[in-house]
Amino acid sequence: MESIGAKFQTAREAKGYSLEQVARDTHISRRFLQAIEEEDFAAFPGEPYLLGFLRNYSEFLDLDPRETVALYKNLKLQEQPAPIDELLVRRSPKPLILAALAAIVLAGLIAGGILFFSSDFFQSRRMQAEAVNVSGQEYRMDDEIMEQRFLQGDTIRVPVRDGEYPLLLAAIGDVVALESPSGRHRLPVAQEQIIDITEDGRPDLRVIVREINSGDSPVSAVLRFDRGVQLPAAMAGNATVADGAATRTEAIGSTTVAERERSASLIAEFAERRPINLEFEFTAPTMLRTVIDGDQRVEQFLQSGQSFSATAADSAKVWLSNAGATRLTVEGREVQLGSAGQVTAFLIGWVEEPGNVRLEMVPVY
Repeated sequence: MESIGAKFQTAREAKGYSLEQVARDTHISRRFLQAIEEEDFAAFPGEPYLLGFLRNYSEFLDLDPRETVALYKNLKLQEQPAPIDELLVRRSPKPLILAALAAIVLAGLIAGGILFFSSDFFQSRRMQAEAVNVSGQEYRMDDEIMEQRFLQGDTIRVPVRDGEYPLLLAAIGDVVALESPSGRHRLPVAQEQIIDITEDGRPDLRVIVREINSGDSPVSAVLRFDRGVQLPAAMAGNATVADGAATRTEAIGSTTVAERERSASLIAEFAERRPINLEFEFTAPTMLRTVIDGDQRVEQFLQSGQSFSATAADSAKVWLSNAGATRLTVEGREVQLGSAGQVTAFLIGWVEEPGNVRLEMVPVY
């Protein structure tokens, strides 16, 4: 019988596909495709992820997913060691007869088990059980920001540049375990993590766990996904305009509260890149959070009369609890933030244009 690894390799080579081409088209990492063909199943972070890859790879090569999954399960069954020693070691006046009978019974059980586990009935039951125990809801991240409660087993499909990649919520406990094509990611509560899903050395997604609820059934967690790290950081001289006019840049995320809707605005245009200098002054108590260039995070409470400054190379994300009590100057130009008591969040960063670069302020919801 042809092995499962050889079956995949033969089908792929018959279609003239390389592993690199299959990886691009299926969004399965090349190392996982190679592990399937070499039957190196220990390379996978978990069996649910492996089964998903087996089905996706089978469908791509026009193989029967049920047949390939059954081959894998039969292979696992055959690899389980039979407890021969326990059956043969007997304190009896007729040890040879008992051992022979035990061997015959064991052989019959193994043969019957293989036939049963290979049957369509058993495989359909197992696949139904997996759908209940492992698979959950599937969500697609259509906006730049997605925040909601998820259950263990849910999958989030994340668009990244030229493709779409799955994130599996594999486990919820003291931490949340996310499985992606780049591996397993462990996220404690309130700790932000940047994930390179495509393994190309560029950040693709920012994830933060807001809350873990492991005391009830089913267990759940509130996660926030932010694709803002994919925004192009433009090559950011001398300013030519700074009128605060609306731009074509879309807000990050969305809101259903009409009063919160704002447009992106232009702060200034420059001939070449320069550091972004931000100066904050406060006239009333205000909570300030900033994330500079995607990784330098600051959170502090400012009193009336206090100030805060920061310098970014590419971008600065800002959250304020009292926009009307905050005076913000960016590159010597005052930026309008909002009214007293208003909570606001925005991203200030570079956007490329032919012949120059634009410094824009983009709302974040």
